[in-house]
Amino acid sequence: MGVPVRFTPLCGARAEGAPLAHLLELGPPDASLTLLLDCGWGGAADGAAEELAPLVAALPRVDAVLLSHPDPRHCGALPVLVGKHGLKAPVFGTAPIAKMGAMFAYDAFLSAQSNLYAPAPLRPLLTLSQATQDLSAYDLDDVDRAFAAVTKLKYTQPATLPGPRAAALAARLGCGGVAVTPFPAGHLLGGAVWRIEVAGEEVVYAVDTNHRKERHLSGSHLEGVTSRPALMVVGAASAATQPVERARRDASLLEALLAALRAGGNALLPVDTAGRVLELLLLLDDHWGTAK
Repeated sequence: MGVPVRFTPLCGARAEGAPLAHLLELGPPDASLTLLLDCGWGGAADGAAEELAPLVAALPRVDAVLLSHPDPRHCGALPVLVGKHGLKAPVFGTAPIAKMGAMFAYDAFLSAQSNLYAPAPLRPLLTLSQATQDLSAYDLDDVDRAFAAVTKLKYTQPATLPGPRAAALAARLGCGGVAVTPFPAGHLLGGAVWRIEVAGEEVVYAVDTNHRKERHLSGSHLEGVTSRPALMVVGAASAATQPVERARRDASLLEALLAALRAGGNALLPVDTAGRVLELLLLLDDHWGTAK
């Protein structure tokens, strides 16, 4: 017997680079289980209530949350939902998602706060990158509570979802439960592709994957996740982008950096808190270690 599957994008499905949040409902309408797939938020002070409204409205139905990556685009709203809106459902992610998600949230909060108290000459510069953060949305205690509560799974480690609705659905379908398993996404450290299994049906959530091996990350291997899923959710933000050979991309960056340094200048590289910065550091370290 097939399992009914309903997928509802809350945000991020039609705008490139927008925060992601989706609902996945498994089972018949009178006994369904609802998963929140990511809970991204950009942190904009203007229109924050409107941005978060779909997430807040869905909370009473949410039985579990799956986080795919640690950056704000995928889990930026978690401190708000836990600290200010009473999210009680279990949250699942890898250990790096829990740790680095908290680092991203700390950095966003503290950077915005430093903007408030910065010397007047520096405020225009800081405002360019930090003025969108709504300080009233959450505090550092909310960050600690939210990410400390994440159930941390290793890659390929399955977990059976807890709760009465998960148990009721399993009993209704005559199966052992609803299992969720993370697999490497290859995009950020700890990033996950999620496989959700119930009564022989599989759903795969695979947004922001990278198939190529890099310096510190192995590429994703979607062929090892599933063979014929009932539903597969993927991202298509770079579908029309022509891939650039990594060696040429790296050489172009190093050439620009070295040109500035050799001219007696400085190079400022704006990077994220705990994501692609690791790849950049390894590139620079390798170059400085071998350059003559």
